Amino acid sequence: SKAVAKEYTLFEEGQRLPSIYKKRAVKEIKEIPDQVSAHLESLRRWLKSMPHLKCPTDDAFLLAFLRQAKYNHLKAQRRLDNFCTFRTSTTEGYPDWFIDGEKRNKLWEN
Repeated sequence: SKAVAKEYTLFEEGQRLPSIYKKRAVKEIKEIPDQVSAHLESLRRWLKSMPHLKCPTDDAFLLAFLRQAKYNHLKAQRRLDNFCTFRTSTTEGYPDWFIDGEKRNKLWEN
């Protein structure tokens, strides 16, 4: 019988992260589990104060910016501002496939 490849996902909801990765997150990106929700709420408050920035505010989306910036809010805010500005630019970063999930999926399937 032929082995079936498991589809790759970044994480599986409901599955706990192994402790080795939690320790690496603390050491390498300064992610302290008890403070993550406070960081997310702080970033959401900042986004509300910036009405010109339109982007998702779910945990996974915002965590990507916080983690990349190693929880440095100024860096995360700057990157998020750049991302939103580029994405909403009518001449640069607003391609149809970014918004239309069906078009995006078709492009990625090829």
